[in-house]
Amino acid sequence: MYSDDSSDEDATTFPECHPHLLLFGEDEAEIKLRENMLPINIKGSEEDARALQRRKVYRSYRALRFFRSVEGFHKGSLDLTGRHQPRYVKLHTRWSNYLAEFFALAVLAEEYTTDELDWRGMPFTDYRFKDPKVWEDFAKKWRVPPVHWTYGSLLSSTESVLRTIAQHPLPQFQKLCLVDLPSEVIDTIYAHASMEQARLLSSTCRWLNDIGRRYIFRSRTLNFDFPLDCWREMNKAADPVVFLERLARLKREQALSAARFLLSRPDLMKKTRSLAILDQWSPALLESYIDGGFDVWAIERGFYVDMYTAYSRILAASPNLTTLRFFNIAITLDFIHCLAELPHLHTLDLFRCRIPPGVQEVLRTRGGISLSCSAYNLHLSLSAETFSLWHAVLLCPHLRSFSAQTATGDMLPPPPILWEKCMFFPNLERLCLSCINIETLDIYTTWLSSVPPMDKLTHFKFHSRSGFSDMAATSILSSLRASSLRVLALDGLAEGEFGLFQEIRYRYPELLGLTLFRRASDRQKRTRQVIWPHPAWEYAQHLEGLIQLQHFGWNYQDFYNYISCAPILRFEEGFYDAKKDMEKFITANKDDFFDEDCYTPVVFAAHCPSLKTYTAMDLLIDWRISRTADGKISVHTAVEGGFRVSSGCWSPTVSASHWPNVLPVEGSNWDRGDAE
Repeated sequence: MYSDDSSDEDATTFPECHPHLLLFGEDEAEIKLRENMLPINIKGSEEDARALQRRKVYRSYRALRFFRSVEGFHKGSLDLTGRHQPRYVKLHTRWSNYLAEFFALAVLAEEYTTDELDWRGMPFTDYRFKDPKVWEDFAKKWRVPPVHWTYGSLLSSTESVLRTIAQHPLPQFQKLCLVDLPSEVIDTIYAHASMEQARLLSSTCRWLNDIGRRYIFRSRTLNFDFPLDCWREMNKAADPVVFLERLARLKREQALSAARFLLSRPDLMKKTRSLAILDQWSPALLESYIDGGFDVWAIERGFYVDMYTAYSRILAASPNLTTLRFFNIAITLDFIHCLAELPHLHTLDLFRCRIPPGVQEVLRTRGGISLSCSAYNLHLSLSAETFSLWHAVLLCPHLRSFSAQTATGDMLPPPPILWEKCMFFPNLERLCLSCINIETLDIYTTWLSSVPPMDKLTHFKFHSRSGFSDMAATSILSSLRASSLRVLALDGLAEGEFGLFQEIRYRYPELLGLTLFRRASDRQKRTRQVIWPHPAWEYAQHLEGLIQLQHFGWNYQDFYNYISCAPILRFEEGFYDAKKDMEKFITANKDDFFDEDCYTPVVFAAHCPSLKTYTAMDLLIDWRISRTADGKISVHTAVEGGFRVSSGCWSPTVSASHWPNVLPVEGSNWDRGDAE
């Protein structure tokens, strides 16, 4: 019962292709990926049982794809494999044979009522056969999925297809294909496609490849890969350490092979704009696979030498790079010399990298002069083991945007020896410091106070997992000396009193965006909605002085505004039984809560006439504010108003961890920057 034209074996492997061309292909791929990433010690028999269960789930999607494909031809909508006549002829033959045998089966089915009730409170209807072997033979022949598929569900899906055919008797075949579109339209499609999609599209024919060549080589990844599903083979190995050593050598050879290919194609390297160099053999990951961890550097002396040499040669031969990302890489002196020679580099991302002691000394003595790169944006992700990465600030004297964070725990401040060597602060426009250790707040205040005034700073976010006082927040803002600030985000307030609002209003009267997140207690480490010290409407009046404020966001918990007094009546009148009266039960549950609170945004909008958006969440803008000519204020939710804007432009999210990059304007000789 398959909608695709492949065999059973082919259908088992197709979820690995991406983008997914068949209906429900993405769902199947997610199930397979989730199963392969579970590092659980499973015995052979149990593993076989789980694999069998997974295949049963795959068959469920294939059955759905069979019915939806028939409907797709008659509705005029289908998956990416196209609505072409040869495919329909084959699919229609399978559908006709299935329908004839299903009608013969339907004659033998008996309907009966069970004691169970459905969601409407009505008796549940099921089907049975006098001879169960009749259903078993049919299910075996047509490969009916054994999980969640009964005769009743099969009947429902068949009736749905028949209704669709009755409404649209004639199949609708494609008249226009992708290659029939004008080349300028294809060029626009490539511009909006991801790199992986663009490469797949370019591999279909010569004409599409000719158009896509300017896009498909923009981005490249060099990866010392660690397969997350290797736990299966490792559990069977006699010595897991020996297994990992062999695997590391194999993956090193694959990485070198990819590097050699790229070095043999200088034409491709000249077209590359974005390059990522990744080492996935991180100690934190390996500790979850083997007790005591696994040190790749200890496999043999100079294990990484060949890879790092190849990577350095690729950097030297890629003069048009604009974005460079390192993950879990030791930043050697050769890498630094290569960075200094890239004339168009504007974004440098360093995640969990480390800088050897000898290179640190060279940067402290020569960084910012002879060993500087042209990057406008520097994003650091540190840990306790990669504290040395702070020295990367000496590489970038021209920074416009800088962010530093840590994936786990609290981030330690940069060593004082680096403070006076940071040359980028006078030109810095966007600063984001995340996961700050509150015990080191004084160090950050001293550091920011010791650097030149940040006269061009427009965006600033300060985040701490533990709560810091309003006084500490005021000290941080005072140390910035940035009267140009337009967007401010403070995440981790322990108090959140009126005095802080007044301080912000006094220091930054031209603020455009303000985001304040509070911690409920010392135990809370993540940002979520909490109760603030005062009612929301009392805070609104403290925004009156911000005459240009367009966005205000906080994590104010207004849950208590949703609770109604309807449950009190049910204590007196009695509660409804869901099994006997489902409609009254559902209605009563809805009456327990009021609609979303649209009055608080109106109060803030009344005190702040320039306010356009308001949110009480940390991910999405929840309310859009509009005003009529007579001054009447109205608010709309994202769904009602069709307005869905990420708050990343007002406060970087956890996944982004930095402000939008500042990019050089084309033809401006890097004198100005625009937001990415």
